[in-house]
Amino acid sequence: MKKICLFAVAMAASAAFAQNNTFLKPVSPIGFDEKKIIEEAKKEGVTEDKIQGYLNSRKAAYVQSHNADKKKTAFVNINGQNTYDLSSNYCPNTDFSMLNYSSWTGDIADNTEVTGLAFPSVTWSSTGINGNGGIPILMNTDPTSPNAFSDRQVIMSTSTGSLTNNPALAFSNGYDPVCQNAGTGLFDLPMVPPNGTTSLRLGSEYANQTVQKITYAIFVTPQNVQFTYQFAVVLNDGTSSGHGPGDQPAFVFQLKDGVGNQIGGSCGTYEQDAGHANADTTFILSSAPVATSFNGAPVYYRRWHTEIVDLTPFIGMTVYAEFQALDCTATIHFGYAYINAGCGPPMVNASGCMGTVTLSAPSGFASYQWYDANDVAITGADSAIHIANNVMPNDSFFVSMISIQGCTTKVKVIIQPCITNVTQVKEKSTEIYPNPSNGSFSINTSQNIDEVKITDVIGNVVYSAKCNSQKINLQLENAGVYFVTVTSGKESTVRKIIVNR
Repeated sequence: MKKICLFAVAMAASAAFAQNNTFLKPVSPIGFDEKKIIEEAKKEGVTEDKIQGYLNSRKAAYVQSHNADKKKTAFVNINGQNTYDLSSNYCPNTDFSMLNYSSWTGDIADNTEVTGLAFPSVTWSSTGINGNGGIPILMNTDPTSPNAFSDRQVIMSTSTGSLTNNPALAFSNGYDPVCQNAGTGLFDLPMVPPNGTTSLRLGSEYANQTVQKITYAIFVTPQNVQFTYQFAVVLNDGTSSGHGPGDQPAFVFQLKDGVGNQIGGSCGTYEQDAGHANADTTFILSSAPVATSFNGAPVYYRRWHTEIVDLTPFIGMTVYAEFQALDCTATIHFGYAYINAGCGPPMVNASGCMGTVTLSAPSGFASYQWYDANDVAITGADSAIHIANNVMPNDSFFVSMISIQGCTTKVKVIIQPCITNVTQVKEKSTEIYPNPSNGSFSINTSQNIDEVKITDVIGNVVYSAKCNSQKINLQLENAGVYFVTVTSGKESTVRKIIVNR
């Protein structure tokens, strides 16, 4: 039901939301047959613990293909820059920004580890996230706290403050209290990534063969082929206790198919155990009191690192991004990690529409090479940013990006034509604040708003109203991530808003 927007009247907006049943009982997209999809999953051999993730990913893909607002779109601003929405339209809650375990499945295991080939082999408990299916949601716990043994999959959202060398202040300042740089004396591992506000901590300093995993299902389309995951890892080296490969604490990422087979070759996996951390220059020796006094064995940590996986070979399939953090096999040494992820279409930005144009590829790759329209390598163009001269609208370029794993992604960018009505574009602006919010927020524009539409992460319209105002106050009742479409005349602007409760 559509309502009429009232200028700065929060109560009217709140009443409108209360009358919308999608807040109380989310509905499936029209035409999406959940029962049929579940049967397909079973026929494909998808295990029971992964069926919900399979269903979520297929539903998101269905909405994306049946809703014009969800399709990949290249927008051109006044400088001709190509911008893509890499938000949870494509992979809801991969970054845990909804502050829950939505779209993720997981498991734990205790005292079941045996020596594996590269990292410990585990018999999982099939009891779900935190051993209780993810209820309740655990947030912002200290990895060294007395109850760390039960904190297996913890959502972290503590903002990062000033660096400190004081162990008592590290955690409250947003830094891991186990990770004090032996060279500088500073606690310098933030618990959320530098470019984000949330993460998930897998495991803790508690070492008693406690291991945990968490998995995200992705139905691969051209709009989400660029899967990015970030991680920071803390490993307690058991070499002095005689641990070899297969026994040591470890962090593992694997891309899997529906029956649990690892896919994607070396590009679909990342493994790091404590025994190799000693020789890996990306790891830092910790001098934190809690680390050095734990069991006499050194603790190494790696600050946030980014890996990008090209899912193009799996378009039309459902794949599973699985992360594991494992203690040693002898209940003595610990291993845990922080993770954050995202996905979207391959993205290359162009800062202009003709003349001198700056081309910017995604960061996080080990090496780059730019090519001209004929796919001929451009000499010296081997960084993430390339400045091209004498460019005309509709000229094209390619960039080849190689990850630290040696995996290549190649993307084409076409320079968009210049916008002629620069004045109109410059004058238009839309603000939504505060964001994140507790549910109450305002929309403020420089032009009259004709219509406001709000959708949830799977495309359900939770609010729609005709308006005639430059500012409105609204109230969302449920926590989550939403997309607000503001229409003024023929122009529409989409903004993401996060509601925390």
